[in-house]
Amino acid sequence: MTTFFSNCASRTHSAHMTYRANEDAIARHCLVKLLSDGFSVAITGTSDRPIGISTDEAAPGEILDIALLCSSDTLSARTSAPIQAGDILVPSDEGCVQKLPTTEGSYWQIGIALHSAANASLVELMPCVPTLYTVTE
Repeated sequence: MTTFFSNCASRTHSAHMTYRANEDAIARHCLVKLLSDGFSVAITGTSDRPIGISTDEAAPGEILDIALLCSSDTLSARTSAPIQAGDILVPSDEGCVQKLPTTEGSYWQIGIALHSAANASLVELMPCVPTLYTVTE
């Protein structure tokens, strides 16, 4: 039997939900995507649509808290490149965020940077519901 925790018994949640880490460990402040079973999450890649950011760590199969991107709170995420305040943020590899590339393509906008941040650090962001953003040249 699997037990999942939430902050309300009426099948509604505020800005956080708990999920099980898939077969990979998930670090804190990583973007995650929902898997098809509806109970598990995995670290996002560049083209994945994330649902939230991990607020703690989990080994494979463990339960962890996910701050949903629809949150009214600001969130922190790991960066894969330098970020400037005001940059539109999209997923990068290994659950990190990057500024919106100028390369033609479609990217999932997940928020806006509220301050500048260095590579491999944390950036505070104003989250938004993931929206597909298309860059054309």
